[in-house]
Amino acid sequence: MTIPFFYHLKEFKFRLLYIILTWFFLIPILYFFGDQLLFLLIRPKTTFINNSEQSYFIFTNITEAFQTYMELALFFSTFLCVPIILYHVFIFLIPGLYQYEKNFLKKSLNIGLIVYILGTLFVYFIILPISWEFFSGFEINSTESSFNLYFETKLNEYLSFVIKIFLMFSFLFQLCVMCFIYFRLNKITFLFFVKKRRYAYLICFLLATLITPPDFISQLLIGFPLIIIYEIYIFWLISLKMIKQVAN
Repeated sequence: MTIPFFYHLKEFKFRLLYIILTWFFLIPILYFFGDQLLFLLIRPKTTFINNSEQSYFIFTNITEAFQTYMELALFFSTFLCVPIILYHVFIFLIPGLYQYEKNFLKKSLNIGLIVYILGTLFVYFIILPISWEFFSGFEINSTESSFNLYFETKLNEYLSFVIKIFLMFSFLFQLCVMCFIYFRLNKITFLFFVKKRRYAYLICFLLATLITPPDFISQLLIGFPLIIIYEIYIFWLISLKMIKQVAN
């Protein structure tokens, strides 16, 4: 039975409204827990601070702290809504798909969600601490030096820095997932990826150069994870081929 177009439009509007209301509903709740959320984001910063030192932020505008807490609530609200968005996309699309298409879409969304979570953990536990240690290392505070260079972190600038890194890595990791899905749909074998490996490495570092600040460390922090994902995908394709050969 053919379902009328306006029924799909009505369902789309309902699901979109549900996502928007959920996003707005989370904002005041997350704002209430702003101190705890801020502590989560500054934890990578405190990793490299001596116990004798106290971690602190400054703000230079009367509304800056409030705006930063609002930005923090918006960021976490968007972050938490991503799984909800993926769920509603899946539910909205499955009525018009064949069974094999449903299975492929389900696997693709699951992979995208897993990569999204792993990418977030990778940024939080690896990228942020390394970035903080590198950039804060330019501080000069020594009696033997001819001058001192002090580093004091502004609250809104640190939060903007963290959000940019999260968004940057999330975009890159999801871009990798979309590329691999495209390759899977076109049934490109692992031999293609092996032959094009050198070009893939070049593209990874070109992307890293385009979206990162002009320093070598940031480019490495972006380029190497992309290469690792590329190699994992090749290994996965080879494993699938071996499993099929054993099964046959």
